[in-house]
Amino acid sequence: SITSDNSLIIDGEGKMISLHKDTDKMPWSDYKDKIVRVIIKDGVSNIGDYAFSDFNNLINVYIPSSVTHIGEWCFAYCPNITTICLNVTDPIHFYNPIDILPKYAKSRCALYVPRKAVKRYQQDMFWGTFKTIRAMPSDGTINENAFYPKWENHPSMTHQFHLTVDTIIIDSTIHNVKEKLFCA
Repeated sequence: SITSDNSLIIDGEGKMISLHKDTDKMPWSDYKDKIVRVIIKDGVSNIGDYAFSDFNNLINVYIPSSVTHIGEWCFAYCPNITTICLNVTDPIHFYNPIDILPKYAKSRCALYVPRKAVKRYQQDMFWGTFKTIRAMPSDGTINENAFYPKWENHPSMTHQFHLTVDTIIIDSTIHNVKEKLFCA
């Protein structure tokens, strides 16, 4: 389904279908220029070939622990990806990893993985080429001020900052949210 904030939510069990780029298309392909976020729900085991290829406005991707295979050219030609949350402990390996994600995207895309898996991803032949690899929260807690912007003291900052949030997606591993989540 596609939400009002242009998130594509993939729900179900098992493998997604794989496509041939020139002849097939996914049911959501007509919305590819609007989709900014892809959230794959737990239960999906394989992401199909070309599943999100050419999604020019795609910024964020969440991949659950149930995924064991990512198809060829899955995120190819997605120049604006900045965050991939890959909740998979053991790095997924590819037949031809060069075709998964554009090379230039890995230099500006942050990869979030389970805390105990960070070192494995850093040492992996494909995933280790990401410039930024960080740990996801491991204790199931979102701390105070997690969404409050951090500002450097600067003389030109004379006005108050207001943050507007339309949607917050909290993973099922989060079981505790501290007070003052959006406050200083």
